[in-house]
Amino acid sequence: MTFQRSPDLVTTSISDDELVLLHLQTHRYYSLNTTGRFIWAGLVEGKTPEQIVDAALERWEAERGEVETYVYDLIEELKSERLLIPQRDAT
Repeated sequence: MTFQRSPDLVTTSISDDELVLLHLQTHRYYSLNTTGRFIWAGLVEGKTPEQIVDAALERWEAERGEVETYVYDLIEELKSERLLIPQRDAT
């Protein structure tokens, strides 16, 4: 499954380490650290969660299970806050 960002979302970089997301309908803002920003970038580029996990494992030394948990937990949070919209994969 892939995702796209909400059309009601504005993002801005605060630094190389932080990305801020503002939901224009709820007026809530969110901050992503370096790892969250890496995951977000992969998601909006159309990568699947598994592709993001693989890329993260190439970049950082970590256990696959920990990375999978972090990626999938962040995706669930972004979806629940209506920042990320699931897309059906082409068949």
